[in-house]
Amino acid sequence: MTPRRILRSLLVGAAAVVLLAPMTPATAQSAKPMIAWGSCGTDPQLKPFQCATVEVPTDYDRPHGPTTTIALTRLPASDPAHRIGTLFTNPGGPGGSGVDLVQQAGQFIYTPEVRARFDILGFDPRGVSRSDPATCYPTEADEAKALANVPPFPLTPKEERQYTAAGAKLAASCQTTSRTTPPRTSPATWICFGRPSATTS
Repeated sequence: MTPRRILRSLLVGAAAVVLLAPMTPATAQSAKPMIAWGSCGTDPQLKPFQCATVEVPTDYDRPHGPTTTIALTRLPASDPAHRIGTLFTNPGGPGGSGVDLVQQAGQFIYTPEVRARFDILGFDPRGVSRSDPATCYPTEADEAKALANVPPFPLTPKEERQYTAAGAKLAASCQTTSRTTPPRTSPATWICFGRPSATTS
């Protein structure tokens, strides 16, 4: 990912937190999504990986209501006969792509011993990248212009003020162009997807 993409991911995640609606515990469970793993496309570099999407509740307090699409990828264990289970990864951010993390680094950041015994699974949290992404600007040119002078990591008080102001503007823009997405993109809803309710094998 380019620095500009990383910055956008971080700011989109921060904007989602700004726009959070109060969360209450779900009173009913949704059905366990069945994951149908398949090819990740024609790119030879993606041949070791499997990809899938699942539909999960947009609002876990309404488990039988509208759904949102979550994109996943996994790197199967290199020794399937001795596989223990699945490592469920999340790069954080907020706003980072778990699909990108696994596909770009999954073969290198774990030891051969871990790779032999575990599938490595990554997902794009809702509102991020391939998972019904939030769109915060009408065009990429508008996005580039808005983020051009925002420091990726604020170090000085002045940069902190710039970063905070940019986050507030981004939140307002996301609320305008993706009105229904940000309130349902909190870490709480990511965790709900991550609980042991999806069949991954």
